[in-house]
This record gives sequence, structure tokens and C-alpha cells, in this order.
Amino acid sequence: MKLVKEKIALANLGGKELTLNFFSLEDDRWLDENIEDANKRFHEFDFDVLLAVLWRLLDEPSKELIASVKLMQWEGLEKKPLVLTDPVDKLKRIVSGSVEIALIYAAIIQTRAKSSPPLQENAERKKQEGQS
Repeated sequence: MKLVKEKIALANLGGKELTLNFFSLEDDRWLDENIEDANKRFHEFDFDVLLAVLWRLLDEPSKELIASVKLMQWEGLEKKPLVLTDPVDKLKRIVSGSVEIALIYAAIIQTRAKSSPPLQENAERKKQEGQS
């Protein structure tokens, strides 16, 4: 059985799809080290956590697509480019509505399920890490 990477399409990207890479051991470590109570916050639909995990998992073409999105803002009657360097801040302006948040959540959950080793193997790995 060949595992297929999860894809999501966001309305503000004109239907173009974003592809999520599978979780790696480094991604697990990154979550533990960078997001306090990551699992709890993720399951509470913490928007910042969901988007940080999404950005972490996106493949290169998907990240390039997000980076290429030109955002504009109005200053009085003048339209000016909005430059954001934080990918989560940019995603906050691209993702629209609760349906897309639910799609992101589901894609991450599906990706996690496809990426995780069997429970016994995962428990043994964590036990070994605790001993080293």
C-alpha cells in the first residue's frame, strides 16, 4: 500500500493545492521543543499552533506558493503592499473561515496517522530516548 500525501486547497489561493510532507522524527522533536502543550493546544484548534504545524509540514512548492502571494493593505485612500516575514502571519491572512481551519486540522491529523510508527514501536523509541 502506497501512502499518499495530504493536499488541501484554500479559496484565497485560487484553488491551488498545498501538499503536506509526512511527519518526521525531527518534526516531533520540533513540536516538543517549540510549542508548549502542543498536543493540547492543537486539539483545542489553537490557530497559531495549527498554522505553525501546517507551515512546518508543507513541501517546498507549497511554501513557495505561500511566499509568492502578494498581500495589499489600504492606508487611507492609498493601496500599498503588505510585507510579512512570518509565515504564520501570512497564513492568517490567506486562510479563510472555519471550514478551511477544519480542513487544515484534518489534513494534519491524517498526515500524523500516516507518519506514525506502530504504537509499540513509538513507545519503545520514547523509552529509549528517556534512557539516553
